[in-house]
Amino acid sequence: MTLEDQCHQSFFSKSVLQLARTLAKINPTPYEQVEKLLALCPLESHGGVFRVDQRSQDAVVAVGVYLLESGQQHQTLILQYLLRLLRALPKAVWLDEKRIYPTDRMPVAERFSFLLTTLLTDVATNSETVREDIIATQVEVLSTLTNVITRAARDDQLRSISLCRGTVPVLLGLARALGRSTSGVPLFLQIFPEPVIPTSVPAEPPQMTKKKSFINFRPIIPRSLSSTLPSCSDVVSLTVLSNAKKLLAKEVLTVLDEIASEVFASCQVKMFPYRSVRETLNLVMVTLLRELLAYEKDLPVPFTRDVQDFVKGLFLSGQTELAVQQSESGEKSDLNKKIPSINPYRLNVQANAACIDLLVWASTDESEAESLCNRLTEKANVPHGHRLVLAHMPLLLVCLEGLGKLAEKFPNIAGTCINYLQDFLVSPSPILLKLHRQQSDFLTPHQGNLTVKVTGDTSNRPVSASAAAFERLRDTAIENLCIALKSGLTVDANTVLAFISSISSREKAGYDRLPESDNIVISHNVVVALGHVAVALKDSPRTTETILHQCLLQRFCRPPSNLDTLIVDQLGCMLLAKNDPKVYDEIMEQFSKIIIEASSGTYGIGAVQDQRMKQYRHVATAVHNALANICANIQGEAEMDKLLMRLLELFVKLGLAAKQNSEKHPAVLKASSSAGNLGVLIPVIAVLVRRVPPIKEPKPRLLKLFRDFWLFCIVMGFTQQESGLWPADWHMAVCDIAVTSPLLLSHTKHRSEMKELKYTYAVRDDSVSVSELNELRQQILSLLEHTADVTQIINKFSFAQVRSSPEINFQPMFGYLLDPVIQNDKYDMWTCINRVSEKVSHRPRDERQEKLLVLHAQFLLTHFNHTQVQIRRVADKLLSKLVDRFPLLLWNGNVLRTLLDILQVLGYSLQLDPNDANPTIPIPNTPFSITLMDTLEARERTVSDFAARCQGILQEAMKWAPEATRSHLQNYQTHLDQNNLYTHSGLALATESVLQYAGLGTSVSCGYSTLDKRHKGMSDLTSSFMKSLSLRTHYQGEISGLLLMVSDEDQRDKLVSKLLGDIKIACDNKSIHRRLLRCVCTSCLNLFTEDAMDNSTACWQWILSARHDLTLPFMQEMISAWQDSVDRRLGLFSRQPEEVNPLAAYEGCKLEPHVPQVGAHDLWIKFISERIEIAKYDSDAQVAMFAGMFHRTLHMTVGNPDSKINRHIGALGTRFRLLSCALTLIQGDAIPKSLSKNVLRERIYCACLDYFCAARGCPTQRAGRLQDDINALLNFWNSLHADKKYLKTSIIGDFTSYQYGGGASLSPSVASDLRSTSGEFVMTNGWINTVPLSSNTSTLSKRSTRSKRLINPDIYVKDYLKKRALILSLLAVEIQTMKVWLQTPRPAGQGGEVSTPQEEALVKWLSGGFNSPKAWSGNTNLAWNISPALALFLPTRIHNVQGLDAEISHLVRDNPIAVSHLPDALQYLATSENILSDIPEFSPHPLTAQYAVRVLTSYPPDTLLFYIPQLTQALRYDTMGYVTELIKLAAKKSQLLLHQLIWNMETNKFRDEEGHEKDNDLHEVIENLEKVMLANLSGPAKQFYEREFDFFGKVTNISAIIKPYPKGQERKKACLEALHDIIVQTGCYLPSNPESVILDIDRKSGTPMQSAAKAPYLARFQVCKCGISELEKQGMAVSSGQEVSTSIGPVVWQAAIFKVGDDVRQDMLALQVISIFKNIFQTVGLDLFLFPYCVVATSPGCGVIECVPNAKSRDQLGRSTDTGMYQYFLDLYGDENSHKFQQARTNFVKSMAAYSLVGFLLQIKDRHNGNIMLDTDGHIIHIDFGFMFESSPGGNLGFEPDIKLTEEMVMVMGGKVEAAPFQWFVELCIKGYLAVRPYREAIVSLVSLMLDTGLPCFRGQTIRLLRARFTPQATEKEAAQYMLNIILNSCLSVRTKVYDMIQNFQNEIPY
Repeated sequence: MTLEDQCHQSFFSKSVLQLARTLAKINPTPYEQVEKLLALCPLESHGGVFRVDQRSQDAVVAVGVYLLESGQQHQTLILQYLLRLLRALPKAVWLDEKRIYPTDRMPVAERFSFLLTTLLTDVATNSETVREDIIATQVEVLSTLTNVITRAARDDQLRSISLCRGTVPVLLGLARALGRSTSGVPLFLQIFPEPVIPTSVPAEPPQMTKKKSFINFRPIIPRSLSSTLPSCSDVVSLTVLSNAKKLLAKEVLTVLDEIASEVFASCQVKMFPYRSVRETLNLVMVTLLRELLAYEKDLPVPFTRDVQDFVKGLFLSGQTELAVQQSESGEKSDLNKKIPSINPYRLNVQANAACIDLLVWASTDESEAESLCNRLTEKANVPHGHRLVLAHMPLLLVCLEGLGKLAEKFPNIAGTCINYLQDFLVSPSPILLKLHRQQSDFLTPHQGNLTVKVTGDTSNRPVSASAAAFERLRDTAIENLCIALKSGLTVDANTVLAFISSISSREKAGYDRLPESDNIVISHNVVVALGHVAVALKDSPRTTETILHQCLLQRFCRPPSNLDTLIVDQLGCMLLAKNDPKVYDEIMEQFSKIIIEASSGTYGIGAVQDQRMKQYRHVATAVHNALANICANIQGEAEMDKLLMRLLELFVKLGLAAKQNSEKHPAVLKASSSAGNLGVLIPVIAVLVRRVPPIKEPKPRLLKLFRDFWLFCIVMGFTQQESGLWPADWHMAVCDIAVTSPLLLSHTKHRSEMKELKYTYAVRDDSVSVSELNELRQQILSLLEHTADVTQIINKFSFAQVRSSPEINFQPMFGYLLDPVIQNDKYDMWTCINRVSEKVSHRPRDERQEKLLVLHAQFLLTHFNHTQVQIRRVADKLLSKLVDRFPLLLWNGNVLRTLLDILQVLGYSLQLDPNDANPTIPIPNTPFSITLMDTLEARERTVSDFAARCQGILQEAMKWAPEATRSHLQNYQTHLDQNNLYTHSGLALATESVLQYAGLGTSVSCGYSTLDKRHKGMSDLTSSFMKSLSLRTHYQGEISGLLLMVSDEDQRDKLVSKLLGDIKIACDNKSIHRRLLRCVCTSCLNLFTEDAMDNSTACWQWILSARHDLTLPFMQEMISAWQDSVDRRLGLFSRQPEEVNPLAAYEGCKLEPHVPQVGAHDLWIKFISERIEIAKYDSDAQVAMFAGMFHRTLHMTVGNPDSKINRHIGALGTRFRLLSCALTLIQGDAIPKSLSKNVLRERIYCACLDYFCAARGCPTQRAGRLQDDINALLNFWNSLHADKKYLKTSIIGDFTSYQYGGGASLSPSVASDLRSTSGEFVMTNGWINTVPLSSNTSTLSKRSTRSKRLINPDIYVKDYLKKRALILSLLAVEIQTMKVWLQTPRPAGQGGEVSTPQEEALVKWLSGGFNSPKAWSGNTNLAWNISPALALFLPTRIHNVQGLDAEISHLVRDNPIAVSHLPDALQYLATSENILSDIPEFSPHPLTAQYAVRVLTSYPPDTLLFYIPQLTQALRYDTMGYVTELIKLAAKKSQLLLHQLIWNMETNKFRDEEGHEKDNDLHEVIENLEKVMLANLSGPAKQFYEREFDFFGKVTNISAIIKPYPKGQERKKACLEALHDIIVQTGCYLPSNPESVILDIDRKSGTPMQSAAKAPYLARFQVCKCGISELEKQGMAVSSGQEVSTSIGPVVWQAAIFKVGDDVRQDMLALQVISIFKNIFQTVGLDLFLFPYCVVATSPGCGVIECVPNAKSRDQLGRSTDTGMYQYFLDLYGDENSHKFQQARTNFVKSMAAYSLVGFLLQIKDRHNGNIMLDTDGHIIHIDFGFMFESSPGGNLGFEPDIKLTEEMVMVMGGKVEAAPFQWFVELCIKGYLAVRPYREAIVSLVSLMLDTGLPCFRGQTIRLLRARFTPQATEKEAAQYMLNIILNSCLSVRTKVYDMIQNFQNEIPY
């Protein structure tokens, strides 16, 4: 399957194949997963018929791939299905016809049958147990199909199109695949190979491509000398033969042809290429017989005769048909057809060829075989025309192969076969001559499959059909000639020699008979034949020597001709055949001679040339090519070493030959003139050295040859990259040789070797000119960067010294630096080599390179302690460079372990006697060792220097990767020998480093650190370190003990299973094996808490430090566990529960913040963050894994109601910590430029914006956590602010990684894994195809709305920049808001807001144009385009931008459907402006009213109870009667609601307290509504109503009874008597408390109040708190006569005041708002105290007021104690430092802040001490709200301040403004104010509905002033400052004191 084919596969096909391959990797595969795969396959319907479509075919293919790749797991289940499917194929229904590839012509049924049969045959080959069943089923199906076809041929009624749609194609596919198999990779998997995952490779210049492999050279080994393993089969069945006879009967074929012709012409079957079926059926059946019988022997003679007779008949009929058919006309007729058909002529030829194969197989005696030989020879020599020869190629090849098979089968006739084959080649055959003459240019033979030639080879052009046919016929003839010769040797030992003699004589005869132009055919055929025979019969005595000397060498260059190249190729093949060593040496000598003499002749001059040298010039290239082939194919270590030595010697000889030429002609030739002859040998040598390992200890001779080789390479400029002088592949070859070359170190310490170097020819000074020497010096200086220390030295160098500077990696360079000869060189060669060693190379981030880097670091750490000072300095400098380039070495466990081990070795050295010989101590776990100094002082100095270096390394490591470093140090300590710990220097340094550098890797809290002085640095980390170390030691001991008990693998598996079980039990009770890794990673998910995650991450760090080899498997499991946490919606990804609206609370609801538990994810993200930082410098594979994790975690949908990441503000910090991790990946080069990178950026942006698609919440985090979250947001903000430099056209617009469909073509390396994600966009990353670009908000997806031309990349950059600006603005506002909650404003002089350097850019951003109204206008539209939800919630965050609400209202009105799922959109649709503008939808309109009623009816009755006053007032505006209907409906649902409605409506029928002035708008409406509501009552409901109103009427009437009595004891007595007369009826309740049923009355509690005129009184009732729902059930049950229980809730005493003549509706409104405030505080988690006692108006001027329990007014306290509030607290709760006082003060502050806020917003006045109460817990409670909003005592003067904050209150809160309790009070006030601001419009609406009641608090400006107090246009910071100013202005106000004095004077209320 080609790359192009793979691209045409459907998405389903690729997906299901990938699923199958993934399941195959799982061992064992879960049964249910395999069943799911099988469920996609064709299903069996009634009657056993399978309905097959393309998707189900793809599924069967996937099942087959799974079965073969999984090691045949679940074989029984799958095989049963496949065999059942195969049996059902004859009657299957084919639902569709789809081409997999555009060129498909094969019928769908044939294709599927072929694939299914191939699959089953592969299974049979691999499994003997099922082989018989499979073969029997296949033959059974073949018979079934045969019978169906033959019956149809006999019966006209059975003939139909279904034969061509299903039956015949299934038969063809079955026959084509039956019995075919392979011993290697199954054929089925070869058809569907596993896709190759593309790997990123460094880009190479175009001229460097294809320069590193043997493909540079023309292969000399012909196809005829290679061999393949034939496929074997045991299938032999008479059934196949009988079926073939039936099918190939003339009458059957005639009928089938008629049907096929009709179907083909009518196109009834789309994919049916057969105009006639005869030829195809004939071919497949004969071929099937040939495949089955080819390797069968000793079969019964009758069966063989039967086959022979049958095949003879087929062959003769085939020959007859070939005689009358014309191939050309058949092909020509196809051109006029729209649907191409199969060429019948070609099929007949192939069928006849198969028949000949069978006839050869069926030959049983020599006479018959000899007769067949004659016929085959005649057939092979028939003089056909050129086109006919090409058409008959299969037949001709089989004839030649038949001669070889017959000779092998009957050795006695081998001589005949040999003669026939010789004649075919040498006579030669007319066919060969015609093919030769047809060629315009003769091609070099034996090109094989590889056609790339060396430089100068002119035959590098496409092979013509004639040339290919010629070579194939010749090679087949020669191959079978060799077979015949081998067979002949068994009869006559002189067969080969006779052949050699015979072929020579025949060659001469041929020359005489043919014209000279054809003689080349004979000579070439003879040479190739002799070469083949020499190789194939090398074991025959004297064969090779005879052919070499008497045939090949005698012809070679005598005279020079094109034949010489062919002879060289044959010599090369003979050399590779491992002939006699003498032959090997002789051929190699001949090759060396040719190359040397040819090179000498090349640079000879004029008449001095030797004619003998010139004769070899034309074959030099062929020799190089032959040597390259030998290097690529020679086997054996000794043989390769010998060949390498010969090639190097040849190279040096060429150099010396060049020297001799230059000495002969000094005026013309210079040293560099002979470079070309040497250069062509370099690629040849490179082919060999790539196959040998690096040479460590060379023999002296080889070392000298390599030294000479490198000297010549340097002199000739072969080592210079991109010089332009030599081919680029020569430099690449030199680099490859350098990898294997040994170090060129001196074997002695004498300078004689350096002197000898100067007299070596290659580097003698007289071999170069002065200008060339200066040029070489400049090249060296350029490589060494012209440093001052080497410039002077280089300029003094001679030519030899210049060119002996080697270029090798720095680790081998130490060998040169330690070389005594180089160290003692007087020209300072050591300095230059040192400079070379300092050039650190760049390496890719790859796991394979990490081991090498670690080895380098260990090497340098070891040499840091070398005995030579200069070596120590070099090692130190190189170590710094290496760590600077590869920081991953800092935290690598092996490097840290080596570092500490070396320190321990050095420490140990101080204990040794320095007078002893200097010992060499090995470094544990490294191949290196250290030689100690010879004095104690030197050793101490070494220890001190190295310890200082180690401390520096550990300090840097703790900065970069603190957790990983600590984990490695812990692991190091746990693996030490416990006996020597007390003297271990490495352990001491490790422990000291943790203690000293513990806080380096932790982030210091910004800003808040000045407030929170708790130290989080070293102590916590040190304790954590020791805790983790102790746990590791403990559990390591346990595991070690367990492993000691394990003796075999079974016990190990049991141990693993037990550990897994124990972990699962531990998780259920809440308390390296791959399964263990998986369990370690996923166990925390079952107990997803911070403690569990803390333990998990510690365990993970342990694993990564102890088993670095498990890093990648661990990361796979860890990321899989992360994805599980996403899928299971844990922590950060939990669903946000629907919070109860504080405006619509109901009984039993929980008003509390639902904060997601993200602590575990915080720790996890911290771990991931550090691993990403490590991976960026360590492993591209890990980076790709993390990128994939983020792709799966972050979604590109913005505003989805079911957001994948929790939008709660408590998860905000965690969200942006995760996004910061992702952002670090795309900023920089961790991920290469690709679509993947842009998609990930899009995902990050979308995840940011998605958070803002909900209303802003109030922070619920504690101060420390809130500060950490702010820091996380600041870090992300600054990173995103810096993202602009990465948003460049060159990066974002990198369209080289992805193209639009139909765009520029991609190179194969890039296009190998194309994935299409939409109709027109193509991506090149294999794993990115899982990324759904489905969001219409995506920058990348905007292409779908544009044309398919390449888009200007600037569009994408601008789009990203706009989104970035929007995110930065929103985040900046969010950060400022959170800072206000963290650091509320303080009075001047008490410490202002603390800012950090991180916030400078943020403040600048907000103060700039990015936050202007104009900018927000554009941002609003951008947000709407991204997601309407995002735009909708902008006003909840942006308060200070004019026109923002109007803009969103406009957008919502234009497209309301886009936000129809968001309730918050209603406020922008039904705005006051829209309603007042008489817009049809919003003026009184049935639809609008119906919608409002529908919404209200969805709430429970207890919610509507709260809004009864507003429902009653809404009747004023109910012009269409919908509110009336709502009230009727609600009254039917709840009896309590009906009762409350009647009481409230009775109150609102009149406008005055006495009930004389009717309300013109409501009186009549309410009267009618009451009548209807009461008329609807019946049964228990009516009894409940009458009982309740009768009881409450009697209780209220007490006021009328006692009113005539004078104030005092008489009224008191009358009150008690009246109470005594009241009988408590079961199932009654107080109107003010519909949650409690009355049990009894305290008859002695009746207390008339102060008023003389109105006679209110107080009474106490015993009530049972049961709830609204239960109370209604009780009331209805009593009315029904049922028994009721009194133990349905707690029983308490409840006091109530019954007022007469007072309008309490204003108190009801105030307490409504207070209740809403209380709900808001509970919802956001603010610990503020409010006590909204209940007040209910029951009739005009009458009402019930609930009393505050356990509380006294400040007035009462003053009268009873005559002390201030502070003293009262001291007297009641004790000393200020006591717990009771502290608790009471806490309660006081909480309540004081809440009521101060309420008093300010509602402008509650008349706050004298009689209206302020204190309960026994210290709470302050305000009562009596007769003056509020615009009304106040003294004729609405507004004299009192906004908040009553007296001196005694301040004293309780610390005594001064600076006191901590008072500051807390201020903070709570501000936070409470910020919490209620989002609900301002709801509160305003609540109050607005009451404006027409005529209450005295409304004086025309109420709503405007109320809204203004909420500061709607202020930012959170401005609003907080506003509230602070209110508090400060009210604190200790003189007006408060004056008002209290007035109240004391007028009403004797103490203060």
